Amino acid sequence: MKLSNVALLVSACTALTFSLPTYAEGHANSAVRWVIDTNGVPHKNKFDSFDGWFSKALPYGQKAVAISGSYFHYKPNISQGAGYAYDEFSSFVISDSGNAYRDSAQGWQNVSGCWQAKDISSHTLENAYCVTGDGTLKQYNQQTNSFDGYISIANEQISKIDVSSEGHVWAVTDSKKIFKYANNTWTAVETGCNDSCWPTNIAVGADKVYVVAQHRTGPGMGSTDLFTLENNQLNFYGNYIEVDIDRDNNFWGITSWDLKLLYKKPGMTDAQPYYSFPSWRVTAQNIGG
Repeated sequence: MKLSNVALLVSACTALTFSLPTYAEGHANSAVRWVIDTNGVPHKNKFDSFDGWFSKALPYGQKAVAISGSYFHYKPNISQGAGYAYDEFSSFVISDSGNAYRDSAQGWQNVSGCWQAKDISSHTLENAYCVTGDGTLKQYNQQTNSFDGYISIANEQISKIDVSSEGHVWAVTDSKKIFKYANNTWTAVETGCNDSCWPTNIAVGADKVYVVAQHRTGPGMGSTDLFTLENNQLNFYGNYIEVDIDRDNNFWGITSWDLKLLYKKPGMTDAQPYYSFPSWRVTAQNIGG
């Protein structure tokens, strides 16, 4: 998801095989977040003893405007006294030139088929989709390393997407409507406030659907905040301008007023600032998953 300065999401660290227990102990199964900084450079992170953000610039000085996630797997091997780790490499990124790339151990690798790309989301390689310049969807094909097919919504152009753990695509269109794609069928999703709110982005977790929406707060007044979508109704959640839910169902958001990067793990009552990413670099317009 994502336009401009910051996108945050799930992806995973480089595929490595560890032979020393001291290294293996530093890793764990984890979703890995991507943050696009104010210079358009992606940074990735996961929860472990090597906590930090590691930059991975795009080729040719391009700026990242949308990014999707992956997962880092760690499997202990007690018999050998060490574990091993690998990255799914299911992270994709879109540049400000409309090009799509996939993460790999060798860096960002070009992926064809998504012309003038404007948004991207994935939940494993089997369920990775991009939005083309004409507002239609294409799905990633591992055999050809390209985005193939043509998935459209009648009389609508897609602007933002998020893929759920079931592989369903949730979409926001240019007309500020929400649709869900499952079993090869698009279904319109009601929000209960069509004349007073206008969705701009969406993030799907294991137990909630989050919607960033512009909404009317009074005569001639408006605001952008975060809502949950429950029973075809938008319910106010908090003062966030962007949100993403990673593969471990962790909540990540950027606050409306002071542009802080906050996170909340399952079981936590309140979201907390994630201080290891410099706050002065979080000048975000979009986060994505």
